[in-house]
Amino acid sequence: MKDLKKKLLTLLAKEKYLGLLFVFCILFYFPVLFQGKVALPVDALVGAHVPWTEVAWGGYPAGVPIKNLEITDSFSQFFPWRSLVGEFWRNLIIPLWNPYILNGTPFLATLHSSTLYPMNAVYWLFNNIDSWNILVMAQSFLAAVFMYLFLKKLDLDTRASFLGSIAFAFSGYMIAWLEFNTGGQAGLWLPLLLYFLLILKENAYSLIAISLIYFFIFTAGDFQIPLYISIFYFAFSLFISRNIKFLLRAIFGFLIGVSLASVQLIPTIELYVNSIRADDTYIREYFFGILHWEKIVNFIWPDFFGNVVTGNYWGKFGFHEYMGFVGVVALVFALYSIFTKRIKHEIFFVATFFLTIIFLFPFPTAFLPYLLKIPGLSTSSASRLLFIADFSLAVLASYGFNKWLKIKKSNFSKIPIILIAVTLVTVVFIVSAIVKFPEQAINLTVALKNMLPASFVLALVYIFSRYKKIGVYLLIVLAALEMFWYARKNTPFSPRDFVFPSTEILEFLQKNLGSWRFAGGIPLNLHMPYNLRSPEGYDPIYPRINAEWISLVNFGTKENLSRRYGIIHYFDSELLDYASVKYVVDYKKNMYGDPSQKGEYARGLDETRYKKVFDEGRIDVFENRNVLPRVWVTTNFSQKYEELILKPDDLKYKINNFKQLKNRFDITVELEKDGYLFLSETFYPGWIAYVDSRKEEIKKANYLFQSIKLNQGKHEVSFVYEPKSFTIGKYLLFSGLVVLFLYYFFEKARKI
Repeated sequence: MKDLKKKLLTLLAKEKYLGLLFVFCILFYFPVLFQGKVALPVDALVGAHVPWTEVAWGGYPAGVPIKNLEITDSFSQFFPWRSLVGEFWRNLIIPLWNPYILNGTPFLATLHSSTLYPMNAVYWLFNNIDSWNILVMAQSFLAAVFMYLFLKKLDLDTRASFLGSIAFAFSGYMIAWLEFNTGGQAGLWLPLLLYFLLILKENAYSLIAISLIYFFIFTAGDFQIPLYISIFYFAFSLFISRNIKFLLRAIFGFLIGVSLASVQLIPTIELYVNSIRADDTYIREYFFGILHWEKIVNFIWPDFFGNVVTGNYWGKFGFHEYMGFVGVVALVFALYSIFTKRIKHEIFFVATFFLTIIFLFPFPTAFLPYLLKIPGLSTSSASRLLFIADFSLAVLASYGFNKWLKIKKSNFSKIPIILIAVTLVTVVFIVSAIVKFPEQAINLTVALKNMLPASFVLALVYIFSRYKKIGVYLLIVLAALEMFWYARKNTPFSPRDFVFPSTEILEFLQKNLGSWRFAGGIPLNLHMPYNLRSPEGYDPIYPRINAEWISLVNFGTKENLSRRYGIIHYFDSELLDYASVKYVVDYKKNMYGDPSQKGEYARGLDETRYKKVFDEGRIDVFENRNVLPRVWVTTNFSQKYEELILKPDDLKYKINNFKQLKNRFDITVELEKDGYLFLSETFYPGWIAYVDSRKEEIKKANYLFQSIKLNQGKHEVSFVYEPKSFTIGKYLLFSGLVVLFLYYFFEKARKI
């Protein structure tokens, strides 16, 4: 331990800028480390979502202030999912199935749950909140350190490497997705991947590191960033390749990485093919995520169109999706890199940046993935390419800074002067627009105001650059302060007490729901931390069969699919009885859907079927008088194609035991004559039924659920989720590890 400490201190003494990166991260996460807060926007949970809005939170007599309502997915998807992952792994069980949403749905396969991401090991050591905080903080620190190592490997000055590290780790994309713990987690590994790719030219053993890093990338919980990283990896491999042997090794490292990650990728592909994703029009409604031309200003004036944090955003669509800022200081040096003579690998990053631009903005090329319906890309937002754009700009900023340091006389000052001139022209244009369009005066005034910080930084860049000896360090400090301000402005930190606190309604459901489900009232997925089950849920790639069932519940047809938001709007369908929906949570709503005593409940909540049993503030709980249990047996069935339609009858049977465990159900049943057992859980490939230890065919019942045929007598029944896609993935994982071991010993023997 002493030796390790000594080595770390020696490294920090030698690489003081690594130490500065660590200090920068400590200061950035001061609210987490020293104020006991959580890197999660749960101020929006208690301040804007029922039933938490019905609780008076101490210290907030006027209501809880909300910093950013655009990133609520972080607590409606990713935090609950990651907490469930932790629960599985603490019990040493593979997280295959999520029983809490959508009548049960694949969990590992959804990819966004990050079930196999190795960094989740922190959940073995810490509670859910601390583990989440560690992952968020690790993203910034590791991204900065890995970027620093990569830039140093490119033979750039330590100061230039520090500038690029800060620009990348706290760039627009990395901050926009910071509290999602998915895309940024995948992205942080890119510089380390490229670092080992460069080493591969000298050391064949780095191929092993490349393969293992790819496992981290593919399991981090995001689809697009791993795809972009892979394209980037192959392009860079071709660029730096000097012989076919190196290129083959680079390809081999990638293929082994894919083999290792197959345990995640194959189940995800299976789910994707069977999912709602292709039918989800969400991406088309947002212009495919392509940035409108005016958003080019975001690279220099990130709040030109206002900011959701300050409540004055007036741009098209959302703010969060289009954050691409790397800092004015970094941008100036990146432009200097682009417009001066390129050295060594610099040209690759210039080309990459401009290539991303023609796919980010409305050039004809940007529409190609959607016109050609390229799998994966055609259902994803083009704006995620900002990750590659930001990464390339950060690298170019380092190159530009490095050249400025080495060139005694340069024309660098022209860059800030030109940008200042552009700023002045823009100001004149905006002032003219205010005079001509007075109705837009408020919005345009916001733009003018938010141009001031960048203008101030540009002026300082010009001044500091004229005094190189001291200006070097002043520019580094300026870049760090600028990114600190930008990142902190857009990153909410909330009191830990706001992380899924209890309310009276939630306590009522926890006490009375048992193995049944509830529907309505509580926003999608927010019931998961309370171990409550629902037929509703939110997941971008949940099974299409669930969306069809929700469409049947709401509209009586399978054609009106519910897209990524599996919401039940009406409660008059008898299908809810078969889903074991015992309680419905609802409130009277006005025309905007907000709670109002003069409003109306959702359709179907009539007294003949639902009985009001509890309330908290404006929120009410109704009990379904016709609810069916999770498991029952009947002889009343009909066949519709390969699907069964089961209905309860007077068959005498006993369910002596019903246990819902992780990835399985165990049931002891006794029936007086042959019949069908109905299990209210989603029918999906991978479920296997065992009756007295013998396999029994599972049939789809009542549009969505599972059923098996049972003979008269007493039986021990188990439903186990063991998807073949995961089994195949496991074999490929083990095969990949074996190949890596063989490769290691082969290389070792070759060098003896």
